[in-house]
Amino acid sequence: MRTDPVDLRIGRVERVLDLAALLVGAGLAVLLPAARLSLFAPTLLLAAGLALLGSGLVRDLAWLALSGRPAPARTEGPPEVRLCLESTLGILAVAGGLAWRLLAPGAPRTVGLGALVLALALVACFGHLARNVIVTLRVDPGHRNMPFWS
Repeated sequence: MRTDPVDLRIGRVERVLDLAALLVGAGLAVLLPAARLSLFAPTLLLAAGLALLGSGLVRDLAWLALSGRPAPARTEGPPEVRLCLESTLGILAVAGGLAWRLLAPGAPRTVGLGALVLALALVACFGHLARNVIVTLRVDPGHRNMPFWS
């Protein structure tokens, strides 16, 4: 399996940006330990979802700028919806955070600025690992004959 040179370049840039975000978070935690924010727990979940979706969006826009629009793929079989795990988790976190905030936000929590930046950087790093896992949803009436793991 060959890897596209554009994907390799984007991957290298992502690793550098991940490292920079982790260093900024650690630096803020060490240099400004008194810098704190008062946030609700649902807001933290929402921020994590936005970090996943935002890093994926930036990567996809960079890929489009460097490679152009991909050719449409034709598939056989029943219609299906495909989404990478990074976007799936990001959408679920944003929806869950918004619903949680509306229904039962709870009391605000005090969070260190460095810890928040570090946590969001770790979420973005996880997103880069989850981007190649594809979640597929489809309607298949003869599902009894289909293997679950292939």
